[in-house]
Amino acid sequence: MSPFRGPAESGYPSGENARQVAIRSTAAINVILEQNAGQTILAVSHHIVNRTYLAALLGMGVSQARSISLDNCGISVVVRDGEKTMVTTLNASFNLQGLAA
Repeated sequence: MSPFRGPAESGYPSGENARQVAIRSTAAINVILEQNAGQTILAVSHHIVNRTYLAALLGMGVSQARSISLDNCGISVVVRDGEKTMVTTLNASFNLQGLAA
């Protein structure tokens, strides 16, 4: 077995690595966006899916995805306008204000 090379290349045993998650989830998100053009979509997902997708949109590599800080229940907004997809809000947590920790 090869030494650990980081989450982009080394996944959990019998599981995907971050690069594989990014490829699979980005394809699925693109289909959802295309099929629902002009609509508002709410997607709830695991951190690894959110981080790898957002990292790509922010021009970061998959190996840097873990540096994106995402709170549980934090809100990130992605807007697609024609062929351009951009992050307009990253990890907003206004919805958590006033809740007990």
